[in-house]
Amino acid sequence: MAWLEYNVINATGGSTPITLAAADTETAGIVKGSYTALASTGLSYASFLLGQVDKGSFTQYLQQEFGARFRAISPYVQDNWKVSSKLTLDLGLCYDYFPSITEVHNAESYFDPNLANPVTGLNGRLNFTGSGSGACNCSTPVNNYYKNFGPGLGLAYQLDSKTAVRSSYGVTFTRGDAMGGLSTSIGTLGSSAAPAFSSINDQTTMPQLLAGGTGAIPTYTGATGVASGPAYGTGYTKVSGYTGSSSSIGYDDPDLGSRAPEYIRLTFILAKTLRFAEFPPPMLQNRYTTRGSTVPFIGNVLQLQHGKGKKFDAAWAREP
Repeated sequence: MAWLEYNVINATGGSTPITLAAADTETAGIVKGSYTALASTGLSYASFLLGQVDKGSFTQYLQQEFGARFRAISPYVQDNWKVSSKLTLDLGLCYDYFPSITEVHNAESYFDPNLANPVTGLNGRLNFTGSGSGACNCSTPVNNYYKNFGPGLGLAYQLDSKTAVRSSYGVTFTRGDAMGGLSTSIGTLGSSAAPAFSSINDQTTMPQLLAGGTGAIPTYTGATGVASGPAYGTGYTKVSGYTGSSSSIGYDDPDLGSRAPEYIRLTFILAKTLRFAEFPPPMLQNRYTTRGSTVPFIGNVLQLQHGKGKKFDAAWAREP
């Protein structure tokens, strides 16, 4: 069982501090008759010292905290069955349930390719999780996958008093990126707004931030969540109000998003017990001193030369 709860407070109080920038245009010379900035004049540091703001920006969030939730479970059963004196089986079955990641407040947005965008008239628009008008009446656009069954089989069989066969087969599942229910991130487009204010005709649009002002910022359209509507974030069109840059939006495949990667494991081992006819090799003389000692051998080739007056030449993977 792996229950993930990841909470993020994007901005205490609901918005980030405002970022103010100065430019040379506020202290530049003025072209006579046109009241425009004279090229190659002015200094941004001078504008800063005079408190002349050229640009300002901040981010406002509809809710202060976003919380990701992931509730994966992997129950299993396993048993050992001694079929006979020579055959033993290990049997098991694991079930992995990897649901899609969700936002605890249902404040998630995503790209929906199946619904028409009211601006372009083509399929592809912003959609929201949650219930009610304008939402998908769901907590995630991904269809959870329920068939992650992973059987496991282990076998040990004794061919004779010196030889045994061991083999195993198993199916396992894992998670990665947006597969297996674990998306890389939760979309929040529509749940936050990032207004930016720039000077117009070299005159600041934020006069209340200048010396003697009230500190108020210009009016802006705040984040409204589902009320933002399906056209929110659309850009690069010829429709008034949607000619600017478009916003980034995430997409989770509804069918493949929860399908976990599958791995199949298959092993086969032949274990052989070898008997020394004469004295054991030098590296084992301190441990085995009697005639007829035996050592299990797995994986490497063992070559022995034995007989009166001859030495042993041996190499193997490991001793017991």
